[in-house]
Amino acid sequence: MALLSKLFKKLEGEQEGKLVKEWDFLADDIITTSPAVSKDNSLIVFGTKSGKIYALDHNGSKVWEYTIEQKLGKEELIFLEEEKFKQVSAEPVIADIDNDGRDEIIICSEIGALFVLNHKGKLLWNFSSEDAIKASALVADVNKNKKLEIIFGSNDSLIYCLDSKGKLLWKFKAKSGIEASPALIDEKQKQIVVGSNDGTVYSIDINGKLLWEFKTEDKITAQAAIYSLDNENVHIVIGSTDNNLYALDDKGNLTWKHDTGGKIFSKAIIKDINKDNKPEILIGSCDDKMHVISNKGYKIWDYETNFWVVASPLILDIDNNNKPEIIISSYDGFVYALEGEGNFVLDYVPGISSITQQSGHYSDMITKEPGNFYGKLLYKYNAGSTITGSAVLLNDNKGILITTSTKELDKLIYTKL
Repeated sequence: MALLSKLFKKLEGEQEGKLVKEWDFLADDIITTSPAVSKDNSLIVFGTKSGKIYALDHNGSKVWEYTIEQKLGKEELIFLEEEKFKQVSAEPVIADIDNDGRDEIIICSEIGALFVLNHKGKLLWNFSSEDAIKASALVADVNKNKKLEIIFGSNDSLIYCLDSKGKLLWKFKAKSGIEASPALIDEKQKQIVVGSNDGTVYSIDINGKLLWEFKTEDKITAQAAIYSLDNENVHIVIGSTDNNLYALDDKGNLTWKHDTGGKIFSKAIIKDINKDNKPEILIGSCDDKMHVISNKGYKIWDYETNFWVVASPLILDIDNNNKPEIIISSYDGFVYALEGEGNFVLDYVPGISSITQQSGHYSDMITKEPGNFYGKLLYKYNAGSTITGSAVLLNDNKGILITTSTKELDKLIYTKL
């Protein structure tokens, strides 16, 4: 019977292991950002609805906390939602912006201010825009001066570029508010690419001048992914709430678009996951699926959850088998770990069809043509609440970090049964 049970598990795609919680941390208020992780995995930083910033070590112990303090006049308060007065919605950015060998933490807030903290959580400086800042800043050497700049957008329709001490270098006026993080094309002609609330994708040069623009049909909150899809030319891959994923060249011309069937809110992840020497594009969508799309814009396979997939997928060898897994965090409250390469399978096996449903199927009927690729579920974890953000810890502290609609941050690890 034990051997038969193992056979049935393999037929159903189940693995002999599971995801479990290693530790959790309870904040004072609802966590409203994905956790940011430092390059050495020593610091985990996230924000809350009340404007408190927490920094934890890799064991989940609090290192420090910082509360946003900003006095506003009556006129300013009129234009801010009371419930989101101090809320931090954007994932913090951890980077050594002053080249002193120690990380700083860049916080963008709904209050309309950007805060820079040192590695001990002390305020170094802040900069105010005229409206809410809802997306993370880009930190990069855009001016080719071997110093890092901070570029971010605001709902005041401006894109700002600051130096590492908070001095304004330039600002660019868009046609609508900005709720997406900028991205950088780091080629001979550097370009800053960012989407906007009216669906326009802007390309700006290092001095804040417009190079080109491209119009989608709805709001863009997703950061652009910059990648060479053909191993020759740079491409910009960006999703819109018009349900489409767009691939543009570096002049703003459309290469292809792919309709996912649902709104796209987060950045696409691009990686060769099936070892065919071609990059694949992974994107979450509000059609409840994570889509795997070819470098030509065609569907390879998808995996269906029970609610929206808003956060970007993660890629991590969570079970130490030298094969990458795709980690999906869904609004249905589950974390899904899928086989990275997908699975080439028949949808029907004579005699045992009722026990060979593939991942994402909900009936015993033959629902797809045999011989296609499907997402193969390896492990599944019930977080018990809507998952709002995720990140990975690597090296000796390998694991998955998730935040939910509660006040809790959890670290998940793989364990053998």
